Amino acid sequence: DDDLRGRQPGEVGALLRQGLLDAGVQAERILPDVYSEEDSVLKALGRARPGDLVVIFGDHLSHVWDLIVSFKSRPAGAEAPVPAREDALVGVRR
Repeated sequence: DDDLRGRQPGEVGALLRQGLLDAGVQAERILPDVYSEEDSVLKALGRARPGDLVVIFGDHLSHVWDLIVSFKSRPAGAEAPVPAREDALVGVRR
């Protein structure tokens, strides 16, 4: 989310990244990019596949909800902008 709650930019992402590494997730499967709250929501929704669980923490709830309910997945048969399911990456927003 956009509220850093007194932390430095990237600090929460680093903590989440370390937790994933400690849990055995391979480093190359973790996206290190920095996104705004809106970009993070849209990237998460765009990467999700049927059956995936997307957890979103946000500060601007009405805006985030609007992004979710108005999100349109790509048309059937369109080229996927992300790796195939078995190669899916874990996204960490810093």
